[in-house]
Amino acid sequence: ISGRIPPFVSPSFIKGDLSKKIKVREDAYQYFVNDGLGLLNDKMDETLIRFYSDLLVADMNLMRSYKYTNRTVPVWTDTTILFGKDDISTPFEQLRKWDQLCKGKLSYVQIKGGHLFPLEHAAEIVNLINNDMQLYS
Repeated sequence: ISGRIPPFVSPSFIKGDLSKKIKVREDAYQYFVNDGLGLLNDKMDETLIRFYSDLLVADMNLMRSYKYTNRTVPVWTDTTILFGKDDISTPFEQLRKWDQLCKGKLSYVQIKGGHLFPLEHAAEIVNLINNDMQLYS
């Protein structure tokens, strides 16, 4: 599982009306450029920012339509939570609430980078996943 808060925790950025603010690509683009909270780095060009703007719009559409049913189903498999060291959109204290949901072996792995750490450190993440998978083969 890639590092995000469990489904029973309300994301703080939704409380800040981000899902209401970002409805179309231009909204997302302005968010990334003006106050993207370090989600994108300065190496990203215009094409990538537009690509991630579309993804953010899709994410916000999901957030607006998501209705949590207060039905917590435990995760019985072993779980590894990957998270970005500098990801301010996912506070570690909220991330640790996976402890309440995961009933198998649970580990947290901090990766250098922000919210988009999987793009910045893809080889390292693939290696971690391969190592975990070998434990079960």
